[in-house]
Amino acid sequence: MDWLTSKKLPNINEHLVSSKYVQDLILNIRPLDTTDGSKHVLETTLCDEDSTFTTWKQTNTIKQSDTNPTVTADLDFGHTVNTRILATRLAFLALHENQYGPARNEAIARKSSKAWTQELAEKYDVGPFDYECDPSTKYIVMPFAAKNTGFGASLKGTHLNAVHFALGTNRVLLTMNSIPYGPFAKLKRQDYNKIVSCERHDMQCVFLPMSPCVLTKNDIDRAVHIKEDDFSNFWETGLLSEKLKSEKVLFYLPTPTIAPSMYLKERYIEQISKLYSQNGAHTDTYYDSDSQKKSKKPWKIDKSTLDDIFDFIRKDTWFPGPVALMYHMRPNLKTRQKISTLLEKAIPSNFDPNSSIGLAIRDSDKCFEESKCMPFDDYMQMISAFGSKRTLESSTNSKSNGSIGQYNTIVLTSESKQILDAHLNYTNKQDFLFQFVINNEDIGQGSGYAPAFHGIKENGDTWGADDVMLSSLTSLKLQLLPESVIINGCSSFHRIIEVFRNSGCAKPKEWYTTTLNQNDNPRYRMSCGMFISNHRL
Repeated sequence: MDWLTSKKLPNINEHLVSSKYVQDLILNIRPLDTTDGSKHVLETTLCDEDSTFTTWKQTNTIKQSDTNPTVTADLDFGHTVNTRILATRLAFLALHENQYGPARNEAIARKSSKAWTQELAEKYDVGPFDYECDPSTKYIVMPFAAKNTGFGASLKGTHLNAVHFALGTNRVLLTMNSIPYGPFAKLKRQDYNKIVSCERHDMQCVFLPMSPCVLTKNDIDRAVHIKEDDFSNFWETGLLSEKLKSEKVLFYLPTPTIAPSMYLKERYIEQISKLYSQNGAHTDTYYDSDSQKKSKKPWKIDKSTLDDIFDFIRKDTWFPGPVALMYHMRPNLKTRQKISTLLEKAIPSNFDPNSSIGLAIRDSDKCFEESKCMPFDDYMQMISAFGSKRTLESSTNSKSNGSIGQYNTIVLTSESKQILDAHLNYTNKQDFLFQFVINNEDIGQGSGYAPAFHGIKENGDTWGADDVMLSSLTSLKLQLLPESVIINGCSSFHRIIEVFRNSGCAKPKEWYTTTLNQNDNPRYRMSCGMFISNHRL
């Protein structure tokens, strides 16, 4: 009763969120506990709904990128043996278990008890995403900072550590902004709320809560600030001091992302193992209503495959960075609904992923110091050459499924309104073989710098950071559609697109991702660096 009557720091109360939606996210985490392989949880990502990551479908050949090898699937086993995708998927579920699992007992109790009513929830201001969680649960709380960088750089550069730190210490991570209590009261709040613009000024303006667990004001008041030396010691040894281990809430300020330690990798392996070692009446088969036959569960992983996954986790340089990134970027239902509306308007009914090339152009402020940029005409010439090259590669690749034919569509995204509008000069060119897929409602804010995220639309309406985030996430979703995608390797946000594609989130079951930095033609090859002179090629 103490939690109910205390002053709480609740999660956002979206009108689209139902108690059942949240309970499904809490109760249907472990693959063997469900008939759909935890699909409800996997579908919270930005991955395409038909992607290998989301559906556990088998695949034939995947050319993930210029730096990743081609892999094949064991068609008899019924799921892809691409260990990267399997490892990412299972680590995502393990991380979700860490974040949502502490609410399981409470969710079961609410679901079965007649004492828990909507009237009681309203009386104590408890929303569908608000749970006390198991009393033994410990936490890490942090602000989401975007001081002098864009969203991609902030997320990749400083915030992935916090996710790893939470799982490594068996704590739940909560991100909070604009809270005038405890350690948060000492922060310059204006430095921590520019990436979003809703009243909360935190990630929940756009994304799902990191956890349904809700702390009280007293919890935050008693939070202990973890020092940089304590964090570094944990990263090297996997150990926290006895004093810190005993504290319920640790306050953490973002630090530059560093390579994950072997201890952290072993923690992910331990958590994944638990997903497949729970007691219960789990079977290897499920009843397929379409065929009226029993079928093998594609998410039933045998020991040999799990061993391959664990070996990959131990050896891969960047794992589990992509997992933490994808988990941060789970859009809330309002954002997801808006993205779907924009995609419906942008994507023609006859769209074919296998005849499409994605072109993500980073322009505007990126060209001043960090990257060389090109005129739009050069991008179009480069795309024509690239399409011819990819078609030839497909026709001569014996492992290809032959689905790639003549490229005829460009999926164009950019933060620059000038770049987006430039495609109009090509729509009626008779000798230009491509049509464009574009989000015509993209804000085109002309900057990746968070404080610049506000302005006025052509119709006179104002726009803010939440609108920019919507445009950015829609761009990411668009770049998951084509078979081939070209990005600017100097852009942190474009590297996030690459992470999603390489994690199996693309719509096609075969995909190719490359950067302008790797282009064969020196004329189109990008270079990155601070204070580049003659930034326009």
